[in-house]
Amino acid sequence: DADFAVAERLQEVAIDTDLPAMQLALVWVLARPEIPSSIIGASKMQHREDAVVALEIELTTEDLARLEEVYRPRGVLGHQ
Repeated sequence: DADFAVAERLQEVAIDTDLPAMQLALVWVLARPEIPSSIIGASKMQHREDAVVALEIELTTEDLARLEEVYRPRGVLGHQ
């Protein structure tokens, strides 16, 4: 259920910021300093282009807060 809440909020902020949801998700990950790297599974050229564009986008403090509000960190699944 928590994942659905994050996806729904991501869609809301994507509409408000006029950004594709996938780009917004990448920008959000890049804005989190505790994530040292992210794995981008680019299977299409557009995925790679979205990732490159995401490097140039900055979210407002309010938009980041809206995304963080529903996010709940959890451990890596399948590892102890």
